[in-house]
Amino acid sequence: PVPACGASKCDAGAPCGLCLRAVNASECPSSQKGLRILPRCTAQLLQPLAAGALCEADGECGTDPANTNCPPFHEVYAKVGCVRAPLPPSPPPSPPPSPAAADPFPSPAQPALRRSDSMAVREALLLTEWLNGSASQLSYHGLVQLHASLAEAELAVFFRNNHFATITKHGGELYLLATDVGFAREPLVVWERLNQIDGDSTLCTSEFERVEESLTTTATEEAAAAAIAADIAEAEAREAAGLGPAQDEASDMALAIQLQREEEEQAQLAEQQMQQMQLQREQALAAQQGYGPAGPAPAYPGQPYRQQQQQQQPPQQQQRGNCLLQ
Repeated sequence: PVPACGASKCDAGAPCGLCLRAVNASECPSSQKGLRILPRCTAQLLQPLAAGALCEADGECGTDPANTNCPPFHEVYAKVGCVRAPLPPSPPPSPPPSPAAADPFPSPAQPALRRSDSMAVREALLLTEWLNGSASQLSYHGLVQLHASLAEAELAVFFRNNHFATITKHGGELYLLATDVGFAREPLVVWERLNQIDGDSTLCTSEFERVEESLTTTATEEAAAAAIAADIAEAEAREAAGLGPAQDEASDMALAIQLQREEEEQAQLAEQQMQQMQLQREQALAAQQGYGPAGPAPAYPGQPYRQQQQQQQPPQQQQRGNCLLQ
């Protein structure tokens, strides 16, 4: 027989006849996927499970919604291997008062109690996680439902990423018709296998066979070469027929020439401005060294102009203090 639970072992579960223990952070699942697949903490789901099974709660069976013990915002409990008597049923509600005993001056109705801020933050984080996980407008649950509802070789309209596409089922796999403009030069690509929700799909041929990347590259190069050859053949045919260039081609050429001239003029103007700025810097440097803005070039490089003038004067004209040297 399963032993009875002690009050100290159970953190929650009394309303459902269960004994639930809030797990530590080290006991939490190591991945977000492991957290998402946990069952709910209800008596119907936990009765068949063995002791130690984990479950995620949201206020069921006396659990605390504010107890987010598993990061980032999950409330996880473990089932304890014991039985617990459910709480006695609550007494029936009292009958409403008679009209005669009603208050002649009733007070205004009290507003409903506002949910706690922690619950609001938890729900916002849950919604954010769901939106980030389903940004491509497809979830794994939806992918499973598509496999279950779509019959073999059946055609349907599939809406995803704000686009409509043709979807079918072949050999137990889902395929989308490749209608993106990026496949315009890929003659081998016809179908796109839908087996992932992140867009990392497999390209297939019209026979639902996988297209190798090397073949896709070769086909793209061949298609581009064929397009170039067609353009050359058309130009040669027009030239042989004596037809001149089209009016729009002449206009494009004139516009290109005009833009080239404007670019050359701007380059010349920028070069002139750079030369002028260089000249101004040289003049300012000469003024700082004593040459003057328009003074003569120094006879001895590296010496100020005034010092050179003193050296060129006769010795008898130099003064020392208040005495004149003769």
